[in-house]
Amino acid sequence: MYIHDKNNDQLIKELHQLRHENNLLNASKIRFAAELAFVNNELVFQNKEKEKRTAELVIANNELLYQNKEKEKRAAELAIANNELVFQNNEKEKRTAELVIANNELVFQNKEKEKRADELVIANNELAFQNEEKEKRAAELVIANKELIFQNKEKEKRAAELVIANNKLAFQNGEKEKLAAKLVIANNELVYQNKEIDKDITIIKQAEVELNESKEQLSNFASNLQIVREEERANLAREIHDSLAQFLVALNMDMGMYKKKISKANVAVNLEDVISEIEQLMIQVDNANKSARSIMNGLRPEQLEVLGFVEAAEVHLSNFEQTHHINCSFKNTVLDLKILPDQAMALFRILQESLNNIIKHATASRVKVQLTNVAEKLVMVISDNGVGFDINHKGRPDSYGLIGMKERVKLLGGNLDITSRLGKGTMVKVEIDY
Repeated sequence: MYIHDKNNDQLIKELHQLRHENNLLNASKIRFAAELAFVNNELVFQNKEKEKRTAELVIANNELLYQNKEKEKRAAELAIANNELVFQNNEKEKRTAELVIANNELVFQNKEKEKRADELVIANNELAFQNEEKEKRAAELVIANKELIFQNKEKEKRAAELVIANNKLAFQNGEKEKLAAKLVIANNELVYQNKEIDKDITIIKQAEVELNESKEQLSNFASNLQIVREEERANLAREIHDSLAQFLVALNMDMGMYKKKISKANVAVNLEDVISEIEQLMIQVDNANKSARSIMNGLRPEQLEVLGFVEAAEVHLSNFEQTHHINCSFKNTVLDLKILPDQAMALFRILQESLNNIIKHATASRVKVQLTNVAEKLVMVISDNGVGFDINHKGRPDSYGLIGMKERVKLLGGNLDITSRLGKGTMVKVEIDY
């Protein structure tokens, strides 16, 4: 009896210990599941907040898989423990059967101790009840194991879904990187466009400055043009007074004196004297005619209308060479030149102004004029070997001759180009449609 009680107590203690271990195991599983949910929530939050946490999430997933494997191992161990428990229960049942036999033998052998036998029967009944409770607990443990297996499967599904979500997140990160690259390209293009806009603004401001300078020059040119007109009128009046008017006054006086001379009846008229007087009158009339032609030629070159631009330019260069003792050459490669009167007048005035500038500023000893036809353009080049000037220098504000040349070429829809270097002379190039 003592041995039987001792064995039962040991079985009860082992059963309580097994229950305690199962409770600890379940608590550990619940706590581990809660920690796993917390870790997953942290991983999801970190994936939303920081793209760099993707690598850490992969590490956490690997750890989770490792932990699941550990859980599977633990579940396998638990199954082994359950099997051992079942085996122990079987052993206990065998032991119980042996105990019943022993009890029967004890009852048979100890007829005097019936009360003790009854207590033993009661104890055996309690033990049977406890065994039934153990069986129920074992059944519950099997159900709990099945639930744990189901939860592990759910965790595996969740892990698979998490891997898919991570892959999607990696794909989205790749798309974000592509978008970031496109944004960098767009920003570079925007920076380039801003630079181009700054250049355009600089060009526009420079054009505004040049336009204002051009307006100021035109305004000064207009004022100076009126002054030049008045000076030309004064010069014209002076030339008429000093030359043509004097010739006409002298002619009138000579004719008056000759009239008085021949009107006297008592004075004999010598034929030779008459012829001599008439010749003197003819000379004065010729001088007056020359003076009138000189004045008219200054106003509008007669050779330009009668002979054309090429011949008029050659005559003007010849007169310029004789007057100022500067070697002049004229080269024309355009055969049968035909241009409009306005074009001929503009080119002739530009030639006159260029020669006047050479006299005033260049101190040159040689002048070359070339007339060519290039790409349906009539090109006139006037060059000298004078002192030249700095082309980047704005020049004097009263240099209206160059402004007038530019305006004449502009009215013809042409182009005027002036190049010069100090000590290397100056070249004026005119291009007009032909």
